[in-house]
Amino acid sequence: MAVASASAGTGQSIEHCCGLLQKGKSDEERFVGLLLASKLVAEPAELRRVCGAALPFVHRLVHSPPPPDTVGNGNLYRGLALSVLASFVTDAELLSRSDLLSCAVAAGASALGAGADASAEEARDAATVLDAALRQPAGLAEAVRTRVVSTVLASASALPAESTSPLADQDQAQAPPACSLLIVASELICASAGTPLGDAIFSLAHPHAVRSEFLATTSQLALALGASRDAATAARLGALLAALRAAEVCNGRADELLPLAATDPLSEALRLGLGSLLSSKIQPAIRADVLCAASAALALLGPLWVVGPSPLRRPSGPPPRAATGESVELTADARRIAGLPTGHGALLSLLIQLSTVEWCMCLHDQPADAVSPHVAVVLPACCGVLEEALFRLHADAGEEGDEEEGQHSGGAPPTCWLDVLTDDELLSAQRAFQSMAKAGLEYLEAVRAEAAAASRAGPAVAGADCGSAEPSHPLLLPVSRLLVAWLVQPSAFASMQLYDRANAVLPTLQHAAASAGGQPAAWVRELRRFERVPPSAVGAAAHFPRGAPPPSDETMADMFAKVMGGASGLEADALLRELRKQQ
Repeated sequence: MAVASASAGTGQSIEHCCGLLQKGKSDEERFVGLLLASKLVAEPAELRRVCGAALPFVHRLVHSPPPPDTVGNGNLYRGLALSVLASFVTDAELLSRSDLLSCAVAAGASALGAGADASAEEARDAATVLDAALRQPAGLAEAVRTRVVSTVLASASALPAESTSPLADQDQAQAPPACSLLIVASELICASAGTPLGDAIFSLAHPHAVRSEFLATTSQLALALGASRDAATAARLGALLAALRAAEVCNGRADELLPLAATDPLSEALRLGLGSLLSSKIQPAIRADVLCAASAALALLGPLWVVGPSPLRRPSGPPPRAATGESVELTADARRIAGLPTGHGALLSLLIQLSTVEWCMCLHDQPADAVSPHVAVVLPACCGVLEEALFRLHADAGEEGDEEEGQHSGGAPPTCWLDVLTDDELLSAQRAFQSMAKAGLEYLEAVRAEAAAASRAGPAVAGADCGSAEPSHPLLLPVSRLLVAWLVQPSAFASMQLYDRANAVLPTLQHAAASAGGQPAAWVRELRRFERVPPSAVGAAAHFPRGAPPPSDETMADMFAKVMGGASGLEADALLRELRKQQ
């Protein structure tokens, strides 16, 4: 009886508070009702009842100026509103209300925006409220509509961190809440690709508007990366990468974004932000994020953003050995290079070199039983940068259709990368491609050797067929694709040893192409140029040059035997045996 009486008393008190909130004669009465309700609510049903009565007054509190005697110590009214909203967003049923999400977005933005003068409690509650709102389609759409993502969260993420430290000693736990919120919003967009969740989001916010919002966020974060180094640099870079990926998802639902010009403000911001990081001493994890961001930007924004002035500088001063007291004189070539200004291809050249280094580091202990998350993320990014570089640096402006393609792509000529690199940078790129091919071939040869060993051991162990084992590894497909992109280029012949090794692993490349599934991709079609068509597959209507004999199954050893006219001898027999082994 006592429990029932207490419950009834609490229920009556909740109804009294709701009455004050809805029918109070003054804001003072509503304020008292809200305070009492915040202390009495204990059940979800009571929370929902209070939310329905209090939401209009909470919305007014969010935009109320602080009391005169509390200026400089936060906003008492806004703090109460945020505390109440933080309780409301814990209920899953309430999160389906669009009016609550709209109020939550406005409240969080008012506390995190420029000049908010929020207390620590307000900032904490604002982050909680916005985190819950941005995880809902209607909340994210409201944040896009009111431009909270680009004007509030991006600006707050760009603010200097209170505690600064060298970039190499950063702790990502010090990330500003705004960076975490940007990542939450971006990850929701990425997770919605091809799902009903995406339909819900883009039915409330147009894909063009969402993409523009995240691109504006990317620009602000890139400028902040180029302006300062502090404890929040790694978090800003992570938010920038997430924003680029979210914009790329939006690109699939809207008209594709035309390639940005090199002079576009976003292009200049990306060159400044990413270039300033690459030109300084950074952690391997941050360098990997920069390469991932560059690869995402190339896929989304086109090839021209990476071309142009950048913060990179050529090395100057005495060589490193001079610091030990040893007398070392600069060579004429070193003086010439140091005296040249950095060209518009400096950032591009550095990206090619670093992508090759990361590629080799990812493959140095592969194939392994497990692929680390770092390798699973970084290797595809390196593949994207290097594949783009392979085709663009081998482009020919005189090829048929190139001019029309350049006009269609917003004025990006096929040779836009080739034209900006110096001779030294082109030679460095060529050496990088060979290093990339060598590491990839070593990986493919190891995968093929493991498959052969498993095939031989199969019958003895499990009664399997010796010829049934096929090369298989999680990294086989991206590595094969990039090697095919290198193999079809004219410069692949520059190293005949690597070229011969690549031709030796053609069956492995063809197996990877067959396992890709779906419609044949461009790299699969390129690989077909290396297939040997058997004579039986040549149709009778095939056209051959006048006087040319039809194709046959005759091997090199058979032809040599016919040429020798049946001649015998130890040397001839040995040569025939060797030729037959190679067929």
